[in-house]
Amino acid sequence: MSRRFVMTLIGVAVSGILAPASAQNALFPHTKQWRPATVEYSHEGLKVVINYNYSQTNHDTSWLIIDLAASSGRPFVLRPEHVTLVTPDGGIVALAKRGVVLADWGNTRSHIAVAMRDELRGYFTGETEEILPFFVIRHLKLMPYDEAIVDNNHMTQGPLYFRSPEGRWPAGTYRFTIDHEHAKAALPVTLK
Repeated sequence: MSRRFVMTLIGVAVSGILAPASAQNALFPHTKQWRPATVEYSHEGLKVVINYNYSQTNHDTSWLIIDLAASSGRPFVLRPEHVTLVTPDGGIVALAKRGVVLADWGNTRSHIAVAMRDELRGYFTGETEEILPFFVIRHLKLMPYDEAIVDNNHMTQGPLYFRSPEGRWPAGTYRFTIDHEHAKAALPVTLK
């Protein structure tokens, strides 16, 4: 084999390995994949980190659980309607309503997801932790409510629940979005 042929083969192999990463960067700019189910978005003072360890391989149920942590140089109020999940075929799934989550709590498998989650605090520096109050969790000292302040002084963190109308989540790459007037982010959620 000639040296030129070998170098061509190496080039083709390397481009095949790098192509999926650059395709993800094109679809999800300003993101970094830290672990198989932990992704960070960072741009213009907005930092969002999501983790979905349990849901990545356990999506044969109605519920998908994504842990969110966020901070922002430009303060804003995050509400449930600002958070969506776009399916691989383009469908939009809104954050589940609190009453729906509570009514089906036993089937959310939240207790297992908590045991498998990554600690997201390490992706942030200096901010104090603020609990995301959308759902009932044991650390929330108040009743849940539909507003969370996201700013530079706090890392706002908590679980988010999405319910599939089909009763399961097909494998594929979903788009987790925050769409607020002052903050926009899109992160990949890859279910295997």
